Amino acid sequence: MKVRGQWAYLYRAVDKHGNTIDFYLSPTRSTVAAKRFLGKALNGLKDWQKPMVINTDKAPTHGAALAELKKGGKCPEGTLHRQAKYLSNVIEADHGKLKQLIRPVRGLKTLETAYATIKGFGAMRALRKG
Repeated sequence: MKVRGQWAYLYRAVDKHGNTIDFYLSPTRSTVAAKRFLGKALNGLKDWQKPMVINTDKAPTHGAALAELKKGGKCPEGTLHRQAKYLSNVIEADHGKLKQLIRPVRGLKTLETAYATIKGFGAMRALRKG
């Protein structure tokens, strides 16, 4: 998505039922941003809620970030990381609905307002989903 004409990257965590766990908006797509997002998403979960499998796209930043989190003890060692082209379809489908809502807004000016807007859209979709 674009914020003030510059690309910003939306990281999203979705469970197997399509419910949004967490999201993070970053101006860069780097290992630091991926680690911050994964750490934030895993930090909000209890031990019994932590995932056994994490599916991501084929960006190399996710693998490096997950390895650092495992080494730091924030992610369980037994967590399997799968990178495949079609395994992130649940996230992409959910992301498409978000893009349909953002398009009429006609651009976002700052990362803070973009974050608040996406959070609001996510809350409304969660209410609609039940």
